[in-house]
Amino acid sequence: MDQKAIKNYAENGALHYAQHIASQTNFKRVFAFGCSGDEKHHKLRPIFVDEDSYTILPEVENFENFREENINQYYKEQVLGEISKEIQDEECILNKAKELHEHLRNYGHLRETENPLVVSAILLALDDEENEKLVDNLTGSKTKTDGEKIFDALKTHLKTVKVKPGTKTDVLLDQFRFIKTRTDLNQIDNNLGKTPLKYFTEFIKENVFESAKNLFSEDVLGQFYGEFIRYSGGDGQTLGIVLTPGISLNYFAIY
Repeated sequence: MDQKAIKNYAENGALHYAQHIASQTNFKRVFAFGCSGDEKHHKLRPIFVDEDSYTILPEVENFENFREENINQYYKEQVLGEISKEIQDEECILNKAKELHEHLRNYGHLRETENPLVVSAILLALDDEENEKLVDNLTGSKTKTDGEKIFDALKTHLKTVKVKPGTKTDVLLDQFRFIKTRTDLNQIDNNLGKTPLKYFTEFIKENVFESAKNLFSEDVLGQFYGEFIRYSGGDGQTLGIVLTPGISLNYFAIY
């Protein structure tokens, strides 16, 4: 903070004047900027200053975070170190992957390679607008099993998104057919009071699917699925399904 440094360097000068403002005016919390370069190649370094100390913050590309509607959130995250609600919600969704894996192991009695298939089928089934009442329709009926209902909803979804060619759709659906007849999935569990498939579908809809939509983040479901695969000990490639960011909630690229 010697005179030469204050005069010759943008950040030093910004800090000097911000400290003066904080100590000599009614403005006790100040964001100052060291700006150098030109329009194409530049550095914008924010510095937070109060009466007692200062914090040099990461460089920014522009001043968008310091607009009136954004600055409080920026202050909470960058200065106070608070985690934004969006990040907390996203972390919560990812934590649900481990919990879901435990539920599948305890109630589904599935092979590790089958766990991702059940989760994929439910996610795809829930993604179709025509299947809004899917959870309510899962009643544990022996006439038409919950697995058959999820399978039909999955099939409808694939038609809606117009997966081509048709032969690929048939090959894909073949991987999911076991959920239609697997007793452990379709028989009402006395501890749950419902079929494991309904329990899994409720869990995914309430804790993952709806939360992801509320976050308006295109990749949250993809991150959740990747986290789930990690707990399941597989890579998901046997499914013929790749989860990618997409428009709305269509995260599944079928090939």
